[in-house]
Amino acid sequence: MWPDLDVRKLGYVLTVLLISLPISKWEQDLSISTNVDFWTHICKNNFINCQNTNLQLIQYRVIHRIRYMGVKLHKMGNNVSDKCIHFTQNSADTYMHALWHCTLIQHFWIQVTDYLSHLLGCHISLHSF
Repeated sequence: MWPDLDVRKLGYVLTVLLISLPISKWEQDLSISTNVDFWTHICKNNFINCQNTNLQLIQYRVIHRIRYMGVKLHKMGNNVSDKCIHFTQNSADTYMHALWHCTLIQHFWIQVTDYLSHLLGCHISLHSF
């Protein structure tokens, strides 16, 4: 796909990315146990599957948890609420809430699963995840 890609440089970049990844936080939030190959695959795919640099940056920020959520900002002493800004369930503003649990984002995931169910000709339930 990238003919002039230096694999050694890519390996170095991936190593640097893995050092700064908050792996234990993701494993705790997702209730999974992973290995280095799993995270290498995620980091590598971030740059290979998407050519749009803005989307790559968004993915990088999410993977590395660079965007501080309300809970962290509140703990840092900022005058920010630790609750979801959408006031949907009086829930803590965490990564998992913003990506999965927030009522507003649940509507998005319902649309995604409905579309994929129609496209693939099978039922995909949110409760499967």
